[in-house]
Amino acid sequence: MAVTGARVCATVRTVCGGRRCHAPAAHSAWRCRHEDEQSQYVAGRNAIWRPRCFGDVTIRDSRFDNLSMAYQHTDPSATFVAVTDEARASLDCKPAVRMTAFPFKVGRESRQTFERLRTEVDRRLGGVPPLNDLYLLEPPSDSLHISREHLAIGHVDGRFFLVDRGSACGTAVAGARVGGDRTEGRVDLHDGDEIVMGGPDSPFIFRFHIDV
Repeated sequence: MAVTGARVCATVRTVCGGRRCHAPAAHSAWRCRHEDEQSQYVAGRNAIWRPRCFGDVTIRDSRFDNLSMAYQHTDPSATFVAVTDEARASLDCKPAVRMTAFPFKVGRESRQTFERLRTEVDRRLGGVPPLNDLYLLEPPSDSLHISREHLAIGHVDGRFFLVDRGSACGTAVAGARVGGDRTEGRVDLHDGDEIVMGGPDSPFIFRFHIDV
């Protein structure tokens, strides 16, 4: 008697990779168990698995659907966005800079050509670590707003904060002054906070954004 609507064991060889069927030929394919009955799993970031095949019926093991979630890890990141034209110019005409490693140190690019060359040589030779992760450009003037080692942005226990590194003119975060006169200070950072590097009349205004 022919089985209608399902593959019989004779067709299983094509469907399931040539595995030998141990069930009688008269049984419908969905009752056929094969030697490769058990799923094979490969551990890793993206789990690779082969479903158990019962002829026309494919059975997925839901226990492994979200296995890769255990390996996912999101590192903190934030963006330093220029608000004013002067701030954009200090970023070498870039609209923003993304921060992915903390503490993220910010300071003014040195105006002295020889000192810049010496620092670059020492950095390449591994003699001294770089002073900053981000060097801001400020035109030469009698009153500079940005210090060579101005501020650092840190991240600890899921919270961002700003540390003034003893700058001459200080920093303003959301209207609150921190540092200045070579004194240090620390303040928490929140998404959307405005950061003014320098005195109250400084044109170097940035905005802090937390990347989601």
